[in-house]
Amino acid sequence: MDKITHNHDEQQRRLLQEYIFNLEDVQEQAEELSAAHEKLKQSQEMLRAVVDSTTHGLCLLRNNIFTWCNEAFLDILGWRKEEVIGKAIDLIHPHFVEDAKSGIIFGTSPKTMREHNLLHKDGHCVPCLVSGRILQLDNPASYILSITDFSRRKQMEQELRRHSERLEEIVKERTAKLLIANEHLHEEINERKWTEKALRESEEKYRTILQSIKEGYFELDLSGNIIFFNEAACRSSQYSTEEIMGMHYQRYCTTESVMKISKMLREISSPEKPEKRIDFEIICKNGKIIIVEASVTVLLDQVGEPAGLRFVTRDVTERKKAQEEREKLIRELREALASVKILSGLLPICSCCKKIRNDEGYWEQIESYIRDRSDADFTHGICPECRKKLYPNI
Repeated sequence: MDKITHNHDEQQRRLLQEYIFNLEDVQEQAEELSAAHEKLKQSQEMLRAVVDSTTHGLCLLRNNIFTWCNEAFLDILGWRKEEVIGKAIDLIHPHFVEDAKSGIIFGTSPKTMREHNLLHKDGHCVPCLVSGRILQLDNPASYILSITDFSRRKQMEQELRRHSERLEEIVKERTAKLLIANEHLHEEINERKWTEKALRESEEKYRTILQSIKEGYFELDLSGNIIFFNEAACRSSQYSTEEIMGMHYQRYCTTESVMKISKMLREISSPEKPEKRIDFEIICKNGKIIIVEASVTVLLDQVGEPAGLRFVTRDVTERKKAQEEREKLIRELREALASVKILSGLLPICSCCKKIRNDEGYWEQIESYIRDRSDADFTHGICPECRKKLYPNI
């Protein structure tokens, strides 16, 4: 009897252990299911967030009836959710069934996008890219549609097309203008070549003339440096070609002449024009100072702006010396004439005693009258006739 009781207890103990083990398995499975449910819930929330945040419209259809749609779908077509859910697809696409059967809606791949015009709530068509996928083929059939509004893209394409056409017109216009400008440019180039040739010939003649004249010629830039000269300028100053090129005028002019030329350079850009003719002194290489008479004109650049001065000079040293000597002689003659007193006019003189009446009416000796009115003086003597009369015996 005790043995039977023991066996029975042992059997119950084993059953209890198996129940506990099964209970633990069930609890583990329940925990796994709870974790999977939580993950599923998180996945659903993430999916809902993605669906709500996307700009692509999404909708579910069962037997061509809307069962769900996201906010982007409503925003694109202007409907409210209660106006769409439970309504047929004809609401936005009157030919959906025919297009679906012909394969226009559902392509060979879920990624295939087809262009369709979907009806907006206000009646106008919204160009959209539509892709569809069949979820269930059994009756009733289920679909999911994705729509993307590309009306802005359409507008941009139209704008781009207009701009492209306008650009082509502009290119054609510019091309025609460029061809005309190119022809004018060729004409200008030919004319410039001819002008340059004529200018070179003119410069050669100009240089030949300058080198052959006796007068000195040189040009100064705005800084006062010699930039061009002829051989006569070298001969008169006794400087070589290498020495005179680039020389500053202050190196070969006296102080007074430097002031004159400096004043002329300052007056180039002022309303007052420089003097056209001046005399100045040049210090030759050997230290000799010569006087030159210069005709001065303003040197202009290619655009007509003042670029310096040009001088045509002539050595007038000898002439100046002769002129100074002449002026000195004239001055001495004038001084001599000024020292000579001249009696002129009618002199009232007595025919008997030879006295002269002065301006006051008095009669005075002729010697006194002349001596007082000139630098002459008298010495007294006897002429031969008077000597015979006064001293006949002598």
